[in-house]
Amino acid sequence: MAESAERVEKVAERPLLRVPHPAVPSAGGLVLTGTAGRLAALQRTAGNGAVARLIQRHPPDAELVPDVPEVNAEIQNPSSADLTDGKEGAGEGSHAGGPVADSSKPAPSVPEKGRTLKLPYGEKVLTDTFGSVAKKKIVRGNIIVKNGEAEILAAYDEVNKGRNNKLTGKAWVDGDAKKTFKDRGLRLNGFADADKVWVDLETTDPTTTVHEMLHINTAAGFRAAVGEIVNEGMTERLAIKAMVAAGDSVTGSEATYTKERAFVDKLLTLVPEATAIHAYFNGADKLIDAYESVGGKGSWATLLAELVKNDYTKAEAEFQKAKTRTVELDAFNDAVTKVGTGAPK
Repeated sequence: MAESAERVEKVAERPLLRVPHPAVPSAGGLVLTGTAGRLAALQRTAGNGAVARLIQRHPPDAELVPDVPEVNAEIQNPSSADLTDGKEGAGEGSHAGGPVADSSKPAPSVPEKGRTLKLPYGEKVLTDTFGSVAKKKIVRGNIIVKNGEAEILAAYDEVNKGRNNKLTGKAWVDGDAKKTFKDRGLRLNGFADADKVWVDLETTDPTTTVHEMLHINTAAGFRAAVGEIVNEGMTERLAIKAMVAAGDSVTGSEATYTKERAFVDKLLTLVPEATAIHAYFNGADKLIDAYESVGGKGSWATLLAELVKNDYTKAEAEFQKAKTRTVELDAFNDAVTKVGTGAPK
């Protein structure tokens, strides 16, 4: 997702990566999160028969793609990365869907190449949109520009060299970025570490810099308190919100953090968006309190336990429990109100 995403939660020093879900066709629908690269390698070395046998050993209804939170968890100590599925024209990260902000200014259909990747732009749109909410001043950090995939991968290796690579169980070395991202069908577009942001100017996603700058400005502890899915979903949502509010296009970001944003969309049906935004910049407590006010005491911890495991199915089940409880409470309160006013039940 290091100080960026890492700094804000005062945990490990790794940068946090933004990864899209590769469009790998599902065969029998199996869950192989984080193993798309290994599956492809199996196909190349052992053939389709071996892949078919592997698929038969897994449950149905799952994707053959690495999830953003899992990739972030797998690399453990490295920097917060911004990835796409490696397809030309795909947006970095894994989000999908249209803008989440209302704006009186119509956004252009095509972004001006490179303009939204510059630090002054990111600082301005984030300050304009969230400066009155964040208790601390929005900071831009420092930007380091790279040109092309080879350069951004080399920079990622250089920043993370010596840190623990959970995938290998050894210290990070040159070439690990390629194995972690490119060889698994992911395109690294940018990443953040401490107060620095690295951006590949060849990225097709205009939200890259704004997204990474948000990580630098997230409240300490937010990511740890809400989990990778909510943290990334909120970050991309806010990046798009700020850019749309400024009247700019976010075309090119359609594939970024799709599942994470979708889950946050559901979460915000129970928690007011203003509360979630305040929590993002100032501390997660208000978001958690708002959720538990409808889901019940301890409901957030139960939800988080599934989010941390990157189990969308069980997380969705826990969310639905909270939502059902809300409906029941509303019905109860409505009945009480009718009794108090003498209205017919």
